[in-house]
Amino acid sequence: MIKILTVFVLLTASLQSYGQSAESYSKNGTSKAEKGDYTGAIADFTKAIELNPKDANAYVNRGIAKFNLKEKDGACLDWSKAGELGDADAYDLIKKYCN
Repeated sequence: MIKILTVFVLLTASLQSYGQSAESYSKNGTSKAEKGDYTGAIADFTKAIELNPKDANAYVNRGIAKFNLKEKDGACLDWSKAGELGDADAYDLIKKYCN
């Protein structure tokens, strides 16, 4: 019984290591945004946020991508969340683009 449980734990840990981290999704999102693929960037930043809901930077960057797609309301909401999570620069974006 213990051997089976150990194998299961090792297999589960190995499978998890193949999944992308929040950081890697954010990096991919940044790369896509730099290439003008804002829709793809939003998808990656959204996945990063799902994996790490306290990632203020992912909210800021997703907001920028949304703003570039003329989704001002969504951008402002993301920047507001980033501000709540402690990113003071997010409030500068709100002052400049959301009021």
